[in-house]
Amino acid sequence: MRNLNALRGSALLGCFVLAGCNQVGLEEAGKDVSLAGAVVEVYPDGDISFGGVSPHEQVVEQTVIFRSTGDEAAIVQKIFFDEDAEGVFTLVDNPAPFRLEAGAALTLKVEFDPETRKEYNGAMEVEIRGEGTAWLERRVLGSGCRDDNHDGVCEQGMPRPPGFDSGDTGWE
Repeated sequence: MRNLNALRGSALLGCFVLAGCNQVGLEEAGKDVSLAGAVVEVYPDGDISFGGVSPHEQVVEQTVIFRSTGDEAAIVQKIFFDEDAEGVFTLVDNPAPFRLEAGAALTLKVEFDPETRKEYNGAMEVEIRGEGTAWLERRVLGSGCRDDNHDGVCEQGMPRPPGFDSGDTGWE
């Protein structure tokens, strides 16, 4: 894992989308989200991508870091996945709601456990509160596929076993 200090100047919020900018006390600061003194950065700075994973054979984790870089604490009120991602992507030991003090960071794990062979994408939704409320959205992506080497790279083709006929298992 990269050293968190090396990320200090990076655009840690990248693909987060701020909704509700018309509420009092909210502003978008470009690299982060600011709520009247409370600033929250999130790493990684792009989509949370899991690559290829064999359905029912392995669960893959990615680290997500919430970091407060403002002068005031922020409250991470809710973290959940939209209906496209729910059940396939999960947050391990979801601590929300939690208070993120100025200068503090919290590391969380997101798991991907595909149900069948297909492309999965959805969103992780985050509600942040300070002197207002901001909704953030981060895309989550993964592929349910044959990954014999468990290296996140899908193998070409997935032959159907003789006499097997089920549309919900991922076999072609």
